[in-house]
Amino acid sequence: MRRKLIALACLIIVAAIFVSCGQSSPYGRIGGNDRPFVMDLESKFFGDNTAFNQDIAVASLMVMSRQFYGQGRQVAESMGFEGFVVREIGRGRDNDLKWTAIAHRVVCHNDEERVIVLVAIPGAYGIEGWLSNLDIGADTPEYFELTGRQHQEWLNRYNHKGIDVTANRIIDAIKDYVRGIDSDARPVLWITGFSRGGAIASVIGAYFEHDPDVISFTYAFANPATTTSSTAHEYQTIFNIINEDDFAVLMWPDQWGFTRFGRDISISIYDYGQEAFRRLAGEGYTLRTNHFDNAEAVISEIIGLIPNRESLYIFDENVYFASADFASRDEAEAERRRLDMRLRREHRQFAEFYVYELPNNGGYRVVHYQTPAFLFVSLAELIYHDSRGRTHALPYFAEQFSQIPINAISAFDMGHTHSPEAYYLIITELLE
Repeated sequence: MRRKLIALACLIIVAAIFVSCGQSSPYGRIGGNDRPFVMDLESKFFGDNTAFNQDIAVASLMVMSRQFYGQGRQVAESMGFEGFVVREIGRGRDNDLKWTAIAHRVVCHNDEERVIVLVAIPGAYGIEGWLSNLDIGADTPEYFELTGRQHQEWLNRYNHKGIDVTANRIIDAIKDYVRGIDSDARPVLWITGFSRGGAIASVIGAYFEHDPDVISFTYAFANPATTTSSTAHEYQTIFNIINEDDFAVLMWPDQWGFTRFGRDISISIYDYGQEAFRRLAGEGYTLRTNHFDNAEAVISEIIGLIPNRESLYIFDENVYFASADFASRDEAEAERRRLDMRLRREHRQFAEFYVYELPNNGGYRVVHYQTPAFLFVSLAELIYHDSRGRTHALPYFAEQFSQIPINAISAFDMGHTHSPEAYYLIITELLE
């Protein structure tokens, strides 16, 4: 009897979707053009979630490609999804926030009913996202003392702190959403994200892979490494699609022990797909001059100065910025205040000012001791403003840090390497 009722419900659902959606086809936006795609939800999410599925990968990227244009709702609804909500989860708390879109659709296959919950997480847009990206964190007294917080939402201390906190907040939102769906069908989570969103998606996917009440499929694109967990590669339902030319995927250094949850599916378009990219995008696959040299230089400089994530939050008495000398303490204090006004709150927690009296009545000098985390806050500001074509005055750096921002801007000018077109090419042509 129950099987007959489910079969009848499935027929009603299929009919309703057909009436509501008509013959419209879902489409993404690749190479400046709308590109239709086929997504058979009735079968794909009843299959093996531990096997890479090209159709799910393409549909995931298409959802993300529309998200770039603020049109994620249209592509979700064209696949029959409903209950679409979009929220900036974490707003008003700190920098660990993210716009997230969630929708659902009940589907049937072989008389079995499931509710597909789509979770789509785009990349970083605001300055908060970049500050969260570079808030790596360390499970050390120094980090907690400098930030002045317990970080109770940082649940997995092996994970990148900014990514983990953001992911945990979205996990709570997903659970709330699922509880609000009027269906007894088993939930299937379709989780996807790009760049920062991909990093967050992978952490969310790792959480739900161990949840016996749901089935999860996670497809992440262009995502940096997020964890130092020794079991990260054991996850079977998370697929990271990686363009090896993309500087974003080189963060954070494997020398620090960082890796990605799940399995990497990677290739270099520069080595294997330049002509295919030209056919797809209608233009050449361009890299900034000395792209690979700049990327290697940034990584090498960071590793040379910062041997591990714990070192980000430790002061070194030899790493500081020093002002000019002043005849009086009042003048030096005025300079200290002037320098302090140039800093964000996030800067201040990772640095310390001192005014020293010089020997032999030599006057006074302002010295600003900086942890490497101070440099990372500055990089977040610099990359954010540069990505919007704006110049931004750099704060003062210790001499040891001075070259890194210059090379970082060159490396982060990613262009085609970080584009939806590049990742579409990887999953449709280069992996075959």
